[in-house]
Amino acid sequence: MAVVLSSGILANGATSGVSLKHPRVGIEDLYRDGTVTASSEVTGHPKENAVDGLDWDWWEPTGVPAWIQVDAGSAQAVTYMGIAAHDLGTQGCSVTPQYSSDGSTWSDATSAHSPSDDTPIMFLFEEVSARYWRLYISGGSAPQLAVVQVGKSLDFQRALYQGHSPLPLSRQTDVRPNRAEGGARLGRSIIRRGVATSVQFQNLKADWVRSELDPFIKLARTYAFFFAWRPTTYPDEVGWVWVNGDIVPENSGPADRMSVSFDVQGIANG
Repeated sequence: MAVVLSSGILANGATSGVSLKHPRVGIEDLYRDGTVTASSEVTGHPKENAVDGLDWDWWEPTGVPAWIQVDAGSAQAVTYMGIAAHDLGTQGCSVTPQYSSDGSTWSDATSAHSPSDDTPIMFLFEEVSARYWRLYISGGSAPQLAVVQVGKSLDFQRALYQGHSPLPLSRQTDVRPNRAEGGARLGRSIIRRGVATSVQFQNLKADWVRSELDPFIKLARTYAFFFAWRPTTYPDEVGWVWVNGDIVPENSGPADRMSVSFDVQGIANG
């Protein structure tokens, strides 16, 4: 798991003015609605598998360097790119989010990142407006990639403090005990592994909830998202997660404030 922060965002702070110690969520996704192309694809593992929001099917290029690109149709403001359910670390690859105004000349949104494992990655960078975006893969061997998203992150008004269990420490394991006919313990089989935690925010401004949080709430009914709870302090604690029900903010206090809490679960990360 890793949050990759651009040098610019570290030097200048977030474009939104929200501290990088506050959570970032990546659910907006240009790949979802744009025109997607790729450098190549292995038969049976097309580019569509990387942008369908599912973590059990994947895109696999025939070789590297490789890229998967989206034409958003017009310039769009972007602050994050996320990758999940991949084997980039195993294959020894480096990855770079890139943007272009014409689809031919590309600039790096951050420096290249060489993951040490296959856990979720979330790039955060200063806001860039561009029509074309792509994930560029170099080095190593051809990887498998099930999830790539790019868009504008939701930057939370409040930080998370006591009571929050970080995703890497919130493992959720389903097991089946194995016993002999006489009852002796023969070990156990792991059926399913994942992570799950709860997120709670207090004293959010009501107008921010309606203008910024509610669009996320609507998307979260359908789509999974990247979640980094404290990017600068704990950059290794990011996950690709989803909710299993509606998120419902409620009024809290007389000063036009609201609170919200929701449970998330996601793919295993160790």
